[in-house]
Amino acid sequence: MELDRRRLKAHSEKVSEMVKRPYFLIINILLGLGALAIIVWALPKLPTLSNFAQQKTPLSLTSPVPSPQISLGDEAQLKKYLTVEAALLGVADNISLFFKDVNQKKEVTIDPTRAWIPASTIKAYVVLEAFRQRRGGLIDFSQTVKISADNVVPTELETDECPRLREGTQITLSKLVECMIIQSDNTAYNTLLDILDRRNINAAMRAIGITETVVGEKLNLDDDQLGKDLKAPGRQSNTTTAQDLATFFDFLFSKKFPESEEMLAIFKRQKINTMIPAFLPEDVAVAHKTGDWAPIYHDGGIIYKPTAPFILTVFTNSNNPRVLSHLARVAYYQEAAVVGEVDSPRESKKKAQRSEKIYLASVPLPSNVLGETTNEKSPTITAADLGITTSDITTDKEEAARVQPALVTPDSPFYQFKRNAQMRELLVATSPSQKIRAYLTLSKNRLAEVKTLLGRGDVDGIGALLDESEDDLKQATRLVEADPNSESELLEIKHVSDLHFSVLAEAAGHLDPAKKEQFVDAVYHVYQRQQKEIAPVVRTSLTANPLAQQPVIGTVQEVKTNAVILSFADGTTKEVTIPDTTPVRGFRERTLDVQKKFTVGTKMAVIGQITKEKKIFPTFILRDIPKELPEKHEGTVIEINPGQNTLEIQTNTGKKESIMVDQSTIINAKDTSVSLEGIKAGSRVTVFGNSEDLVSPSTQPLQPGGEQQKQTEAVHIQATTVTVTKNSSGKEEKIAPAKPQESQKKELPKSEQPKAPPPPQSSGKTEEKKK
Repeated sequence: MELDRRRLKAHSEKVSEMVKRPYFLIINILLGLGALAIIVWALPKLPTLSNFAQQKTPLSLTSPVPSPQISLGDEAQLKKYLTVEAALLGVADNISLFFKDVNQKKEVTIDPTRAWIPASTIKAYVVLEAFRQRRGGLIDFSQTVKISADNVVPTELETDECPRLREGTQITLSKLVECMIIQSDNTAYNTLLDILDRRNINAAMRAIGITETVVGEKLNLDDDQLGKDLKAPGRQSNTTTAQDLATFFDFLFSKKFPESEEMLAIFKRQKINTMIPAFLPEDVAVAHKTGDWAPIYHDGGIIYKPTAPFILTVFTNSNNPRVLSHLARVAYYQEAAVVGEVDSPRESKKKAQRSEKIYLASVPLPSNVLGETTNEKSPTITAADLGITTSDITTDKEEAARVQPALVTPDSPFYQFKRNAQMRELLVATSPSQKIRAYLTLSKNRLAEVKTLLGRGDVDGIGALLDESEDDLKQATRLVEADPNSESELLEIKHVSDLHFSVLAEAAGHLDPAKKEQFVDAVYHVYQRQQKEIAPVVRTSLTANPLAQQPVIGTVQEVKTNAVILSFADGTTKEVTIPDTTPVRGFRERTLDVQKKFTVGTKMAVIGQITKEKKIFPTFILRDIPKELPEKHEGTVIEINPGQNTLEIQTNTGKKESIMVDQSTIINAKDTSVSLEGIKAGSRVTVFGNSEDLVSPSTQPLQPGGEQQKQTEAVHIQATTVTVTKNSSGKEEKIAPAKPQESQKKELPKSEQPKAPPPPQSSGKTEEKKK
């Protein structure tokens, strides 16, 4: 290593001396003219990925074309496919996976024993003990139990098949077990923990070889409920592994339990099918259990593939449920042709039917809930609260799109001339930082050439180019290891390393299926090299969740080249290094800001990492945010309308606010994600979002005398996050949504409206609630 450094130093000194000579200027001029000639020659010939995509016919997902090179059933081959798929999705270092062919007893695993927060997958193990106690005569599934307020919590899905569980609801044990599984009801799970005893559940698991899982705590309890549960026998933190969940389903499939088929029939009725089943054929049954609590997405179960059923469990905190869908598709087809394919249109058919009922608080809300002195723990502001979304953080597609195709590729007669010109930056570099950046530039140059070749459908030449690119990354990594002050460069190395898979993923869905096997081999080779040479040095925390980070919010004090100085309320300042690759978006804007313009005096929010040099290395920047942030709204839920994606809250001051949610809104309770209809009317929520007035004098309804009715000013809030902070177990009033013709009557033009509308014919309770 020391000898290499001395040689490089001597070479650099020689180059520096050469640069000072007059003929060097002449050489530079000739290089420039040569580069111009290359551009003129190559530009008309340059293919693009979009052109290639138009020429190729997308692979049919219903009948994927098998590659003749594939040895089906080969465990090593399947592991390669699954690993490459995970790498192209950007999650290869952050998943646990367990695959088992139940007929041939072959297994493929990726970090299967890593301990995870289980979210709702923990409910699967409760079923085992419920049926064991029924067989032993300890409980009767026809027995009716009453729901306690201590167990009523927000849940993940609300449908018409299972009742909405509130305090005092009478329900059979059989129905509790069903609702806990088929729609992941948290209140049902909490109730069964009391009935079955957590210690018994854990003992039943140990008896069948599930050793690393603990069922020890209820889900989504608020502070008051938690205080009562802390002393429960057997209470401890929930945990599980992908291997344990696979062991559970293997036990059921092997029919080692007398009631195995009966239990599997329940798991086959699962209504949350947006993960493992989403991209599989419609007629393939899947007995499985999901768990999600953004960014956690887990799923596992039995896929009943004709003639070759298999068990698959996948755990990840990638904040993307589609990761599991892609991996399940590869596990199902076991063919190179499906690796890297795009999303399947079948997903929409897998969605559960949501309840369209409207839920209202049925009694006047107690004043001590709405009082000004309400003291509750509110969540700290996170990146998600500011409207920063997964697409902001996961910018792989955008980053890959910004890699410009190479004008000159290895098949060009000018290629060696271009290579010599590109080496100039490295030859004249003197400091370690300059050399690191030169190596990264060379690595990206080779990556651009890979992108161009793949755009043409040429897979033959990418292997050598990828190897060269990895060699450059390796050299940059060695320089960082030798310089403890190069942490920011280390993060840049990681970015370029990840960029390789983004570029490869961009092309994967457009390649000729006959060339997919060769492509997969090349990607797998790159992944193995990075795991050996790059990842041990640049590996970051596997549990990092940018959307849950508390962002740094400061005022721009000074704008530099590729950096800004932020000042904070405590008087301190920090420098934010902003590489060209950092995604930046303006507040309330939809697209990324390519120019990255920052203005002194404006506020910005930064999420990312702080280096040892006390500099902030951003993952994402939200600029031009309002000076008064965040807009936090706290109140009691008085109406839930899933059909309109709205809920109405009443604040501590008695003001009513209408909350709008959409697909990007994160709705969470303490331990799981929840649906809008899974929140109980009367619960307390904290909402972050942007508000605007809804009611204006011209739109207020008329009273019978023709006068405008006075209303409390309503506020419309587009929510970025909704968090349940206090659970309600009380009664609700359930009404059907308004019929289309009724809503049309309300929207008649002014000219057609009567001047003095007659009094309403019905004064029933429902009409009062609608008002």
